[in-house]
Amino acid sequence: MKKINLLLITLAWNTLLFAQTPPLFTIGSEQVSKTEFERIYKKNNSRESNTDAKSINEYLDLYVNFKLMVKEAKTSGMDTLESFVRELSGYKKQLSQPYLTDKNVSDGLIKEAFDRMGWEVRCSHILVLVDENALPKDSLIAFRKIDSLRQIVLKGQPFDSVSNAASEDPSAKYNFGDLGYFTVFNLIYSFENYAYKEPVGQVSLPFRTRFGYHIIQVKDRRKARPDVQVAHIMLKPSKLAVSKAMDKVRIDSLYNRLKTGADFAELAKQYSEDEQTAKNGGVLNNLSSIGGPWPVEFKDAAYGLQNPGDYGQPVESSLGWHIIKLIARKPLPTFDQTKDQLKTRISRDQRSEVNRTVMVEKIKKEYGFKEEKIPADAFYKLDSAKLRTELPAGRWTPDSLWKHEKQMFSLGIKKFTQKDFMNYVANYQSPRQRSLAESILAGMYKDFVNFQCMSYEESKLESKYEDFRNLLQEYHDGILLFDLKDKRVWSKSVSDSSGLQSFYEMNKNAYMWKDRVDATIYECNDAKVAKQVKKLLKKGIAQDSILKKLNAQNPLNLTAKTAKYEKGENTWLDSVSWTNGIRLFNETTGRVKLLQVRESLPIQPKKLNEAKGIITSDYQQYLEKEWVNELRQKYTVKVDEAVKANLFK
Repeated sequence: MKKINLLLITLAWNTLLFAQTPPLFTIGSEQVSKTEFERIYKKNNSRESNTDAKSINEYLDLYVNFKLMVKEAKTSGMDTLESFVRELSGYKKQLSQPYLTDKNVSDGLIKEAFDRMGWEVRCSHILVLVDENALPKDSLIAFRKIDSLRQIVLKGQPFDSVSNAASEDPSAKYNFGDLGYFTVFNLIYSFENYAYKEPVGQVSLPFRTRFGYHIIQVKDRRKARPDVQVAHIMLKPSKLAVSKAMDKVRIDSLYNRLKTGADFAELAKQYSEDEQTAKNGGVLNNLSSIGGPWPVEFKDAAYGLQNPGDYGQPVESSLGWHIIKLIARKPLPTFDQTKDQLKTRISRDQRSEVNRTVMVEKIKKEYGFKEEKIPADAFYKLDSAKLRTELPAGRWTPDSLWKHEKQMFSLGIKKFTQKDFMNYVANYQSPRQRSLAESILAGMYKDFVNFQCMSYEESKLESKYEDFRNLLQEYHDGILLFDLKDKRVWSKSVSDSSGLQSFYEMNKNAYMWKDRVDATIYECNDAKVAKQVKKLLKKGIAQDSILKKLNAQNPLNLTAKTAKYEKGENTWLDSVSWTNGIRLFNETTGRVKLLQVRESLPIQPKKLNEAKGIITSDYQQYLEKEWVNELRQKYTVKVDEAVKANLFK
């Protein structure tokens, strides 16, 4: 409690100091501090030394305008709209994540995952199912069963046969508990931990995951095999026994042709019965050591090849016969190459619970977590009849007259009651038909405590961390500004066609065409084609018809481009006279240009539809400027010149 009181006093003192800092400027009653402006200025100006008076004055003017718009948004109540609150809450959740994890734990999990990437483990397991929130008596029954199976193995019974006979993992009936090779992230973290730590050949002690109790026996641990790219020639297996012998003869024949110099890709295209890869010379996508559709025999043969270009003797798998050629070996990624990807995967993996557990314990300690003698089983007794039938189905509804509000635990100055837990259960329940209501409730109570601890810490982030507070404020103001500016400027400039037209009429001399010419440039394959074009033009034949006629035998005979060309747009056109008529120009390449000038156009304003993009952009700037002038009339802005003179000092 002393620690909590000290924290509250410290936060109050910091707030008081901040409030006493003289403001750089005020907008009405709102103050903007020197510290805030300096922080934002530095963040948005990459050159640290760029603090001359001109730059500061320009940025200060922009920042005042920004704050005026935010002030207007708040005055109009936009910060209370449900859409705004929801959007800001989403950003706050994202920004909170780095503050709700323990960096040392995160770094340790990333390093651990990277180290495990370097190894592949093969093990067998025996499972006894039990709900992760089972009552103690049910957990004990499951533990005794798994321990008895372990004793049977220790007395000499083969692990795999015991798994086949007694494991409650359905797959054990056909794989004898053998999980094959796996690596990091392939299995749940709690299982992976034991598999990577248990010595090869030893039978582990019983351990628990969310599925139940396991014992494992690690069969092998080998260095990770990086992805490889291979090609193969495949013959599918014959269905008739009499034909199977011929499969081997056929694949050996192809192998002998390779040894005498035949091209692998060509043989694959002609003879491989893998339709997906044959057309590409047998090339497969990258082959991974773990997972994927390719049988173990195929992978082992592929990884046995040493040098790109090597191919091995025919190998048989469940898919048929293969001749495999190595194209490339992919090196294992370095730590720097993979750490960001690992961080993301860890955040979505059971490993994240490790960090969450550490954070919850730190939060409990920091805020003086105190649990009352009202655990989940006591809560269960308050409504056991309904809970027993409704909670496993995920449809428990508490009595509308529920009045049980005894405190269950406290955190800092906040107390959490039975009614709070009731609401949590009602909102977060889900169907768990195979579990007892009492077990479900016990698990949900743990989740409830964790959830409230993390939520309580999240609610304190703004007061605890200045960086977080500042960043959240930037998001807050940025969302408000975007929404209001869209309404007052961007959307208005698009929808207000009469306003845009009026703006254009007042400013159309700012959007001028240079000297232009309405012309067609014909590029002819030779002088003969050019003369034909000129002749057809004088007859009044249309351009499309001319192109169709002269390109009938050779599509490269003639090209044409008709446009209103502006001075400076076409270098060649700028170099010739724009006199009306038709003229020929011989090119050094042997081609001939023919120019047909219809009209020379003088300098004149562009029409609205000819420059709508730039005119709309300028109109937006005009609307914003007018809006800012309105805001400066509406709100009193005062800049403290003495504080301004002391900026960055």
